[in-house]
Amino acid sequence: MNGIEHFAAALGADRSARDRARQRWLERQSAESSSMAGILLDLAELEESAMFSLRSGRRFGARVGAVGDEITMLEDSDSNRLLLRHSTLASVRPQAGRQITGDRLVSRPFGFDDALSLVAEDRPDASLLDRSGQAVLFARLMSVGVDVLTVRPNGRARDEMHVATDAIGGIVTT
Repeated sequence: MNGIEHFAAALGADRSARDRARQRWLERQSAESSSMAGILLDLAELEESAMFSLRSGRRFGARVGAVGDEITMLEDSDSNRLLLRHSTLASVRPQAGRQITGDRLVSRPFGFDDALSLVAEDRPDASLLDRSGQAVLFARLMSVGVDVLTVRPNGRARDEMHVATDAIGGIVTT
């Protein structure tokens, strides 16, 4: 190899090394900017199922339907709808081989109480989940106040219970 060929090969190798280093830096920046809401938003746009783990240890496959700053609406394979606070989620695992960055902000200030009010309008039967995602009560949702959810345990007509919305990590409707 003459001097010019050697020089050109060295330049090409340097350029390749710089390109790889830049790509690693961009991937690192993206990962360091990710958020749970951003990851959920990416999954919602892909319309793919993922595996979810709640802090309680419960694991299930579901598809993301909607994402807000602090909440997400999921639909599992049994057509159950889950309204969850992001803080109830322990992990999200996309389908094998799928890389999700989640490196953008979600600017949908639609809170848990707002979403709960919309769901309660239809007075569905639901499982109430604590902040870890553990089902703690099955009841008919009746109404949502400033910071309280009124329910009828087991759908009994005259038996009402009032639950602090801060104590609720999510709900599951069928």
